[in-house]
Amino acid sequence: MAKKLEINRRLILKGAGFSVALPFLEAMLPFSRPSLAADATTPRYLNFFMPNGCIVGDWKPGQAWLSPLNSLNGKYSVIQGLQNDVIAEKTTGEHCHGVSSFLTGKPLRSGNNIFNAKSADQYIADYLYNKTKQSGKRILNIARQGQGSNEDGFSGVYTGSLSWQSANSVAQKYTSTSAAFNFLFDGVPRGEQRGEDKKITNIEKEKIKTASLSRLDFIKDSLVNLKKNLSHTDKIRMDEYESSIRDLERKIANTPTDEVIPGDIIRNCPAGASPPSSNNDLTSYTKVMMDIIALALQCNQTQVVTYLMYPSFKGGSENYGGRSLGHHNLSHYQNESNKRDLRHIYKWYIGNIAYLMNKLDSVQEAGGSILDNSFLIFGAGLGDGSLLRSLGGHRMIELPILLAGGGAGTLTPNKHYKFQGESLGNFHYTCMKKIGLTASNFNGYQKTLNF
Repeated sequence: MAKKLEINRRLILKGAGFSVALPFLEAMLPFSRPSLAADATTPRYLNFFMPNGCIVGDWKPGQAWLSPLNSLNGKYSVIQGLQNDVIAEKTTGEHCHGVSSFLTGKPLRSGNNIFNAKSADQYIADYLYNKTKQSGKRILNIARQGQGSNEDGFSGVYTGSLSWQSANSVAQKYTSTSAAFNFLFDGVPRGEQRGEDKKITNIEKEKIKTASLSRLDFIKDSLVNLKKNLSHTDKIRMDEYESSIRDLERKIANTPTDEVIPGDIIRNCPAGASPPSSNNDLTSYTKVMMDIIALALQCNQTQVVTYLMYPSFKGGSENYGGRSLGHHNLSHYQNESNKRDLRHIYKWYIGNIAYLMNKLDSVQEAGGSILDNSFLIFGAGLGDGSLLRSLGGHRMIELPILLAGGGAGTLTPNKHYKFQGESLGNFHYTCMKKIGLTASNFNGYQKTLNF
C-alpha cells in the first residue's frame, strides 16, 4: 500500500515578497501527529457589530427581516434580554459606549485621554496563540471607518473602535478592502516553507493591482508540485481555494479605491480640486470584506475576526441593498415609515451575515465545517433609539444578539434564549470559558450564563 501523503498544517508557499497559507486538506490529518490534527479544530471567535440598536420588541425569531437565515435553521440562536452594564455609570456618550464597551463592558473616559479596557477578542486571541503556537496573535480587525465622530465630550476614537489591546490602545484596523486582502499574504504564520522569495518588479506590482497578474502566478510551480500527490477531494479544495483568491483579486481591482474615508473626502481636498475616487458603496464593500474573512479563516490566517460593519453616530445615507437610507437618523424613529426603513436595514445586515455563514458552512475541515467550529456573534451595543436625544437617546438594554455556529461542539444552536437584564460582559465571559480560557473573570464579570 502506498504511503499516505502527509502535509504540515502550517505549510507555507512563498512567492515574490509574500507567502500563501493553505486551506484545510485531508492530507493535513496525519494520525501519527495528532497535535496537528487538533490544530484544525481550533475554534474561531467572530464578532460583527451593527450600530444604532434595534426597535424595542423586534429582536425575536420569526421576524421577516431575519428571513435571509431561513436556509441556516439549526445553525444559530437568537438571544434577548442582555444589557450593557455601563448604563449604570454613564449619562452621556451612548454611541461611544455602545461601540467601545461592546467587547469590554467598561465605562469610558471623556476628553482626549482615551481609557477603556482590554477587549474579549484580544483575550481570546492571546489564548489561541498560546494554545496552538500556529499563527501568532493575528486579529483581522475590520472597521468601515478609522475614527468616528466625537459625542458629548467623548473622543471619536470610541465610536470607531471595537477591539482594544489595552485601556489606552486600540487594535490595528483594516479599513480598506485592499489592506484586508493583503492580510491574507502579509505576515503569514510561522511554519514549513516551500518556494523562493524572489524580488517583484514594479511592472509586476502594477499588474497585480489590476488583477492582470495574480499572486498565485508567483507560486505556480509550488502549487503544481503540491497537487501532484493530493487526493481527488483535496485537489478540488485547492482548485476552489485558488479560484476564490483570483476572484477576490478581480473584485478588488474593479472596485474604486477605498483608502480615503468617505466622510473625509471633501475636507481633505484643496480648493478647486476634484474629490478622489472612493468606494462609498457600502453594499459592495461589505460583500468583498465577507469574502476576505471567509478566505482568512479557510487558510488559517486567523482564528479571531472583529468587524465594525458601520461606525456609530455617523450621519448621511448609504446603499442598503439598493436603497439609500440614513441609519442613525432613522434609529430615532418617530413613525411607522421610519420603522419599515429600519427593518430594511436590519435585513441588509442579516443578509450579509447569512452570506458569510453559508460560505463558512460550505468549507469542511476536521470536526465539521468552519461554521461548526465557530462562535459567530452578531449584535449591537445599543437598544431602542426612539427616545429624543434630550431624553437620553438610545437605551442600553434589550440588546439584539445573534449567536451562530457550533462553537467546536460547545454550543447548541437553534435556540431562543430569553434573559432578564443579564450583563453583556457575562455573555462574553461565558463564550471565553467555552473556548477554553480559565480566567476567574473578564474585566470584573464572572457569572456563567446558560447557553
